[in-house]
Amino acid sequence: MLKILISLITGLIITGMTMTGSKSLSIDTFLNGIKAFNHEQFNDQSNQVVPKVETTPEEKKQIEAIKKIRNDMMISQQKLKNEKAKNSPRNEDGKIQRSEME
Repeated sequence: MLKILISLITGLIITGMTMTGSKSLSIDTFLNGIKAFNHEQFNDQSNQVVPKVETTPEEKKQIEAIKKIRNDMMISQQKLKNEKAKNSPRNEDGKIQRSEME
């Protein structure tokens, strides 16, 4: 019961932050979340407007760093996949043998 209550309150706060574009946790964001649930526009997906949130130069740097890390991870995963395929046992016709576990 407590978990459900905490989840509901958290959802209302997140909804309030999303609807107002606010980045702070406060009673106002909680109340805005409650208002959003009662508002018609919240229930109608076609009319929902997402407010534009300004990002600071520091946040932009963090976003770019995250994108670079994600890109590097994807490249290394692809390299591992290619290396594994290169070292995989092959049939007589040159195709990779599939193990029974796959």
